[in-house]
Amino acid sequence: MMIGEKCYWNRGIGTSLIKMLVEFAFEYENVDVLHVIVSDYNVRSQRVFEKNGFTLFMRMASDEVGGKAMEDLHLRLTKQEYFEQSRQI
Repeated sequence: MMIGEKCYWNRGIGTSLIKMLVEFAFEYENVDVLHVIVSDYNVRSQRVFEKNGFTLFMRMASDEVGGKAMEDLHLRLTKQEYFEQSRQI
């Protein structure tokens, strides 16, 4: 997923998209855990997942050859965490 046009950045579009996908996964597809991998330099992407309840659970050295990533950040959200967060809102 990527928003390529900078004029659409910082408008909450990415956050809304992730929210809809998370809701679909847990409420309609009976998924137990969602796991995403974000490159360490992509702070914007990391933040959008954190806003939707994902938490960092592992860092690994990036295997990207010639890229700018030093680490891959693994974030996850469980079904239980999702429903607990939904009840708090």
